Amino acid sequence: MKVSLVLLFALFLLAGCTNSNSVIEDADTLEKVEIIKDPPANYLKVKYYPDQMFEQYIYDIHGEVVVDTNDKNFKRGDVVYYKTPEFDHSSNPYLNPPENSIARIIALPGEKIRIKDYQIYINGSKLDTFYGKYPYESDYSKVDGDMKEVKVPDDCFFIMGDKWWRSIDSTLFGPIKSENLIGIVIGVTK
Repeated sequence: MKVSLVLLFALFLLAGCTNSNSVIEDADTLEKVEIIKDPPANYLKVKYYPDQMFEQYIYDIHGEVVVDTNDKNFKRGDVVYYKTPEFDHSSNPYLNPPENSIARIIALPGEKIRIKDYQIYINGSKLDTFYGKYPYESDYSKVDGDMKEVKVPDDCFFIMGDKWWRSIDSTLFGPIKSENLIGIVIGVTK
């Protein structure tokens, strides 16, 4: 009987210590992108004009982004160059999605993502990193600060531009299949 009570008490303590206030951190992702003066010939160099990433990320949006198309080990925080999937944008006929664009990987296959009060949550845990909360208070009127929970299917990722109000991303077309991810943006040219 004593053993049962001790086990029951231990389970009660463990249950009280789970996930309710947990956070997911990303200390490895840098806010600034590397400037690459002489990119390797086997990397893709792409003119990039749309401004859906933080200014500190894309130094010169009229330059080129350098994309490693060989690295397919995508992780949270990576900025990826992707082929925009087909999606219904009839509710906004003026929306002109580009053929290819860049955005940041936020949620991985099998994870659940939601946004509440402009804060991103992954599997119920706060995403505590520079891209985990929308920083532009003046844009709040243009951005929906809440998104109901979405489960990311296997072989898909949930991607978002850093500037939510300018970004054509998974908040519009849903999780993106990994086959649409062309590569990882590793830097910009000057």
